[in-house]
Amino acid sequence: SILAIDHLGKLLKNMFPDSDIAKDLHIHRTKCSEILKNVLGPHFEDDLKKDIENSPYSIIIDESTDVGVLKFLGIVIMYYSKKDRKLVSTFLSLTELVECTSEAIVTAIKSTLQNFGIPLQNMRGIGTDNASVMVGINNGVHARLQQEIPHLVLVRCVCHSIQLAVSAASTESVPRNLEFLIAETYNWFSRSTQRQKKYSLLYETLNNGHSPLKMVQACQTRWLSIESA
Repeated sequence: SILAIDHLGKLLKNMFPDSDIAKDLHIHRTKCSEILKNVLGPHFEDDLKKDIENSPYSIIIDESTDVGVLKFLGIVIMYYSKKDRKLVSTFLSLTELVECTSEAIVTAIKSTLQNFGIPLQNMRGIGTDNASVMVGINNGVHARLQQEIPHLVLVRCVCHSIQLAVSAASTESVPRNLEFLIAETYNWFSRSTQRQKKYSLLYETLNNGHSPLKMVQACQTRWLSIESA
């Protein structure tokens, strides 16, 4: 965290009392933020531009809303690095979205690529979740980009695809409210120490004195957590 930098100068002076460099070090969160934004950021951006140049590439995108209720589009780029001599995946940008429509997302992608000097036509694939705004046949992000890049390959999120397949396959054999029951069971016990104690006592009585395992919260976007929950 950048907040920790407020204490770094004092710490270094205490650890290296004989160092003239440590004595003259004056840096706090404001200066650190400016160094990251105006010095290190542009430096690494230039390195990335030179490394990608005209290479073929693919992107992985996802949109989300932050605590300030602002929508952002995260873009990761995959390409063959001539410098490292291997295929790499690296963060490209986090762009604010005016609205979460396929048109706005495509505009944000094009703007980001243009700012980095990356040719749109060199895009080979795009990875997304299965939201209709991303994979809609007629008006999704992939469909819009494919109008300009006919060879563009869509790669859907494997975990999301499996979750949808399992949900559809189990509709007749598993209660439809199973995920709701799992989530509410955790909520019921996690909010009361008294309920947890009663549960532990009952579990030990039924299981020959063995202590119960810790209850795990199922995450809506981490589907594998449902198994342990």
